[in-house]
Amino acid sequence: MTTIAWDGQSLAIDSQFTDAGLRTVGIKARKLSDGTVLAFCGTAVAGYALVAWYEQGAEREKWPHCQTDNETSACLIVAKDGQVAAFERGAPFAIPCHEPFMAWGSGRDYALGAMAMGASAEKAVRVAIKFDTSSGGRVRVFRCGAPEAA
Repeated sequence: MTTIAWDGQSLAIDSQFTDAGLRTVGIKARKLSDGTVLAFCGTAVAGYALVAWYEQGAEREKWPHCQTDNETSACLIVAKDGQVAAFERGAPFAIPCHEPFMAWGSGRDYALGAMAMGASAEKAVRVAIKFDTSSGGRVRVFRCGAPEAA
């Protein structure tokens, strides 16, 4: 699966895809021109479908069909201006995160423990990679804290 960590200022994610015991490396997050960061965990097909859905306007009526199936669904994390929310299976609406830090994916528990001890999102993903066999590869970090005051 993956590990995504949010520390209130940055979002970090690993780059490993795992499918039927095969590990590959790919891109599971990107920053849009308006500064929004999109990241996903779950199946690659559903993750890319969610990213496309969001980029095309996130219309509830166009919610990807794969999100109704527990076997093929994904979770889309959207971070912008110091806020983070998740789009989970079966629900075409954002679930806001009100915690000072959060993590998602198969390495979530390791990342949460690391951040509870003061680690940054990047360090938390690196800790998760040491223990979670479904997380690995390069760690990407996106700064997405609150906008600077003018």
